[in-house]
Amino acid sequence: MPLLCALLLPTYNWVQDYYGIFGQRSDWRGVIPNERYRKYESVLARRDEITTLLFGSSKAANIPFARSLGDGAYNFAYSEGLPRDHLQVLERLVDELPALERVYIAVDEMAFLLNPSRHATDYLRRQHPEVAGIARWRFVLSYLFRPLSNTDALYFTPDRLQRPAITYEFDSTGRSLCPSCDADIDADPQVHGQQAFFRFPYNPPDRYGLDRLRADLAATLKLLEVRNIEAVLFLQPTFANNLRWHNLGLLEALKAMLAELAPFHDFLVVDAALADTGNFYDVIHFRPSVGQRMMDILAGGDSVAPGGFGHRVGPETLDAHNTAVREQLLGKLVPPHKYLQDREYSDWLAAAGFQRTPVVGGPADEVLGAETAPVSCRLDSVNRGRFSGAPIRIPEEELGMLEFGGWAQLAGMSATGFLTFIERGPFGEDRVYPIAAGLSRPDVERRFGDEFARVGFRGNLDISSLRRGNYRLDLRFTDADGRWFACDNAFRLVVL
Repeated sequence: MPLLCALLLPTYNWVQDYYGIFGQRSDWRGVIPNERYRKYESVLARRDEITTLLFGSSKAANIPFARSLGDGAYNFAYSEGLPRDHLQVLERLVDELPALERVYIAVDEMAFLLNPSRHATDYLRRQHPEVAGIARWRFVLSYLFRPLSNTDALYFTPDRLQRPAITYEFDSTGRSLCPSCDADIDADPQVHGQQAFFRFPYNPPDRYGLDRLRADLAATLKLLEVRNIEAVLFLQPTFANNLRWHNLGLLEALKAMLAELAPFHDFLVVDAALADTGNFYDVIHFRPSVGQRMMDILAGGDSVAPGGFGHRVGPETLDAHNTAVREQLLGKLVPPHKYLQDREYSDWLAAAGFQRTPVVGGPADEVLGAETAPVSCRLDSVNRGRFSGAPIRIPEEELGMLEFGGWAQLAGMSATGFLTFIERGPFGEDRVYPIAAGLSRPDVERRFGDEFARVGFRGNLDISSLRRGNYRLDLRFTDADGRWFACDNAFRLVVL
């Protein structure tokens, strides 16, 4: 039986070619190929022709790039493309493309939330073997002997043929298009606009960090500068309603960071087209018409006033631009007190960043000795994964930053201030760390009902000094009136 499985599994994976590695597939109905691999192969096949590249996430993948810039332009955007991914690809391509003159880099508002390290084990998003620095045969074998998963089962469900067919122009423009999606939206825009995903955000749970994102972009810009290749930065748009769920202080900090690195075009603003569901496939993916508007500005050099769609932001225009965007948001989408709370949280992050040392004396004694009321809490992410309630198990050799986040549920009130992380080791020592609390927001309360508020918390703690053993993690925090609360469930950490 093991021998039979060893023969059948690679045969199945070759024939099905789920991720498009072996050249067997052409129908992508309900299936996404590994675009990083396919586009790298296609660009190498045209190495003497490519003059301009566009890097970005799937949001940028349908931008009519070549239509505006000519046959030498190629749309290299791919699923969940992040600046570190682009840097890894460009470190190889700058030596492979002798005619390369210009690189456009599309940055998402979630770029500092998503951690690119998880792509290394993702069959959909693994880098080309030349980029990853591994032998091609090892890369191919990993797909031939890929274990079967839910993705295979989904492919054989009866409703797969009802899903929209995506066209991937790998060998020409690099774009990915969905003609049937566009036809359905145009046929009944009202039904499309009533879909539930337009009411709620796409808000990833990870926290990669502005500091790491800045380092990735700075390295990319330096690489291009040394090779005398022009870099064009721009911040991509999202559906307007999606902005009201984001931390506005962090978005302003993102724009300030980009302006410090290089001038960029800002499409992440309040604009009439961005409030129209007819211009979006879902809450984050815009249609080609929006992409064409962007290219008209990027390629044509149109002058746009501060606060406008595609305004070119630099250090000298940053304040005026952020002020104009903020006034539009506060007037149309966001209550003023939410913006103030967001700024308080983002200011804390800027000051505290990664909390590496415990609080000793004073505040620690106050936390440990405070009378507390119980409150229900849960973790929803630990070290960038989902936490189901089982003990968090970390091998001793992998100890480093413990990154976690979750929610506290409060009856009829909104907590402010900061949460506290209490670590109890095997010898009974208590160490108290301050962590950031995402202040409860009226829009979140409305989403989940008026009977309670949900207070988000997030921490980044250095636990590299821990040794093998069992630990108890408690969360306590104070509200604006100085009342203390403690989570009624403790979380366990096991260092193996």
